Amino acid sequence: MYAYASHFNNNERYGLDPDHIDAIERFVARGHEAEASAWLRERIDSSDSVYVVYGRDDVAVMSADFLVSEWLNLLAPSRDDAILIDAAGWWVAFYCHEDEWEWGRPLSQEPANPAIKSMSS
Repeated sequence: MYAYASHFNNNERYGLDPDHIDAIERFVARGHEAEASAWLRERIDSSDSVYVVYGRDDVAVMSADFLVSEWLNLLAPSRDDAILIDAAGWWVAFYCHEDEWEWGRPLSQEPANPAIKSMSS
């Protein structure tokens, strides 16, 4: 999962790679946590399952509803960078340790990762 998620990572700055993600939206959460939760809720279907990829050996799977309600407890400013991918592969988000979010849709809508394909069926 890490290799697949890394494919969406921008190698020049913290965030999503515009070569792989369409129409990247950004939100600075620092000091605006309630608004960040609402911003996420508008973009993430609560029925989705989500992979949260912290690192090569650190991947969590959870419901989108849990992610949106608990992201403040799951992702720590000044420590965590994470790529989040819905199980169907229709959207990707990035949480930066600077307490910023990015969200977008992969340019290719066909999930290339077998784990995502099996989870979404």
